[in-house]
Amino acid sequence: MQPMHRRHVLRVGVAMRVSLVGWLLLLCGCASPFATVDAPMAVVAVPAVRPGDTWIYLQRNPYNGLVERTVTDTVVASAKGMMIERRSDRPADPVHLETVTAPWREIAESEGPMRRTFDAPLARIALPIAPGQGWSEQATVTDQNGVQFLWRTWGRALGWESVKTPAGEFAALRVERRMTLGDYDYAWSDTEVVETYWYAPAVRRWVRHEYQYERFELMVAPRAKRILTDRIVWELQAFRPAGDS
Repeated sequence: MQPMHRRHVLRVGVAMRVSLVGWLLLLCGCASPFATVDAPMAVVAVPAVRPGDTWIYLQRNPYNGLVERTVTDTVVASAKGMMIERRSDRPADPVHLETVTAPWREIAESEGPMRRTFDAPLARIALPIAPGQGWSEQATVTDQNGVQFLWRTWGRALGWESVKTPAGEFAALRVERRMTLGDYDYAWSDTEVVETYWYAPAVRRWVRHEYQYERFELMVAPRAKRILTDRIVWELQAFRPAGDS
């Protein structure tokens, strides 16, 4: 789920752009906050997900470590496959719906009056997958006003790590995904998104998700550029399989 109402942190300074090749090299060499572990399996398969499966996440502000809200993601049946219904513990927050054709390939999402539909599914994680494997995709995304954007994604599975969350400690496959959102205009660059997922087969989904985006001003002296950016972290608090009380 891409946050449909992104919080913007505005800063001024030199915008640093990383080419796709450079980004992939960074993925292979960047440090992780978690220790590596032996792979519990050679290949991560597509999980069996059922209506009623529920994941509860703490949404944390990584700048100060504070929990901003608790969100509950529940699988519900859909004509196109299934939907993930996200509800917040904040009463004013609208319900977020994400339609997936299969775990975890998104084809549409909505939040209040805002909608996005994709002409082809985009994978958060292109399952089945093994460490070292990657993928690239693109889709035309149409919003509620009929405006279209070309989203491009590149992803790669890096390796297995031991991840501690409020729900416990998990062996999780670390997967990185980069996106460009095709919203370039005369004043601002494309939005670039970098996400990290720690996918744990034990819960059929990620136990930690880090999201960061950046968009910077064009046609301005480098040191005067305004940069829109933000980071969000979600940590698993609980997993409730369908049918569990």
